[in-house]
Amino acid sequence: MLCLESLPFSLVESSGFQKFIKVVCPKYVTPSRTYFSRKLLPKYYEIVKKKVHNVLGNCSLNSIAITTNIWTRGGHDYISVTAHFIDKDIQRNHLVLEVAGFDGPSHAASFVADNLKQAFIKWHIQRKIIAIVSDNAANMKAAIRQLSVEHVGCTAHLLQLVINSGCLNAPAIKEMLHTARGIVTHFKHSVTSLKVLHNYQKSLGQKEKCMVQDEPTRWDSTFHILDRLLEQKDAISDVKHVQLSQEEKSLINQFADEIEGDSNAEDDQPKV
Repeated sequence: MLCLESLPFSLVESSGFQKFIKVVCPKYVTPSRTYFSRKLLPKYYEIVKKKVHNVLGNCSLNSIAITTNIWTRGGHDYISVTAHFIDKDIQRNHLVLEVAGFDGPSHAASFVADNLKQAFIKWHIQRKIIAIVSDNAANMKAAIRQLSVEHVGCTAHLLQLVINSGCLNAPAIKEMLHTARGIVTHFKHSVTSLKVLHNYQKSLGQKEKCMVQDEPTRWDSTFHILDRLLEQKDAISDVKHVQLSQEEKSLINQFADEIEGDSNAEDDQPKV
């Protein structure tokens, strides 16, 4: 359960879980969290690691595609490495090989290449990689060139760059999105306004829903913020100080239709 639900080991020592176990199986003595973290998890990691090595060992030369990404969270850098391949039964498979701390003082190409190379050596797949998919950043392209492997730019990332520099950069669109984000921020920061919104939603026979904010690095989230605004436009229009002009509603409607089509098209693309 801890693994399947990504729950912390401390769960087994919580009062609620202890009460649950006493009801389900009164005589069972729950191991401590250190038992799971220091004994059970390492044991199962080695079991799974051996299985993964066996699966990868059956892959032929130039049969594995790699997807990789680097990000920063909480002041720490991380790198992920995932292997994709088709097995003997013509079934697509993917195995997450690494989600680990990035080893290097910066994201310079040489350090990226070293991290990827070490992962490939660890899993014995150096000669089995046919291509590496990553974002289109210059350091990622240069790193993969250093490994003498074909680089395939992530289509979703390229689409992000195109939409951000094209559609989302148009003056009318930028002004409309500024207004939309301001409305969402208002409801996010005002409990009173959110309660009023929920009351209007009830009076209109709608379910209580909150506004959603978009994420700059995910262009399709812009569709979701506009789609929710359109869905709740009648309830929003009844909340004091929060209004959309008819022109803005028309622009949102038109723009949301356009990016919804692009979002659906991206969802239909096979994941490498």
